[in-house]
Amino acid sequence: MARKRKATASDLQAKREFIETYFQERRQQLERAKLLMDQDKYLFEGLLVLCCHIGSYAALRFPSMRSDRKAFKAVVLKYSGKRALYEKIDLLFLYQWERSHFRGENAYKGFKNYPDVKKILVSRFGDENMIQIKKRFVTQATITNTILSNSFPALDKQDLKRRLPLFSVGDQCYRYLRSFAVHNFRFPFLERRNNRYVPNHIITPEVLYDTAKNVLNNLERECLRRGKFPEQLRQRRK
Repeated sequence: MARKRKATASDLQAKREFIETYFQERRQQLERAKLLMDQDKYLFEGLLVLCCHIGSYAALRFPSMRSDRKAFKAVVLKYSGKRALYEKIDLLFLYQWERSHFRGENAYKGFKNYPDVKKILVSRFGDENMIQIKKRFVTQATITNTILSNSFPALDKQDLKRRLPLFSVGDQCYRYLRSFAVHNFRFPFLERRNNRYVPNHIITPEVLYDTAKNVLNNLERECLRRGKFPEQLRQRRK
């Protein structure tokens, strides 16, 4: 059986040039989405395209992940340069999820001790009206410490740790934009005021564009550094 030929420096250089060409084409596609966003009448279309671009990067980078949501969140957290933002918890959504589009999902319905957890958070941060004026987005560590500092006998700490990411900005980016908005053409993070669109969430159109651009650029850098295509990259063991 013939032995596999070892790649030469020339082979690796040719591969890197192909990678650069591939990502340049992707970058041009991304800029076309930006052109749509810059026109108010096509803002929604531009956002739709951005969401699909991020989803495609996730599928390229994590082809073996069976969950689109997990892959989307993973690529955003790893490559956007905005991990701190996307890991924050949206208190307003945590308060309101029972009235949201996702109220029927088992992942949320299974939140143990939810009424008691919400009561502690309202006591610490204020009710729905108060947090919209003050601090709506807080770190998961802040939420966890607040709950543990006011612990009660029935508290399931492992369940709390497992459920809190469901209320993260990253999870909202997937559920409300990549999934809900793309399929329903509705963007709950924007509202119309005085004949223009105004963001009502930390994920603004600018943040979403920067996220897509950063993911693409950082993914390209890793591919060039390691001499591999996105689907050839593997999660390194810690």
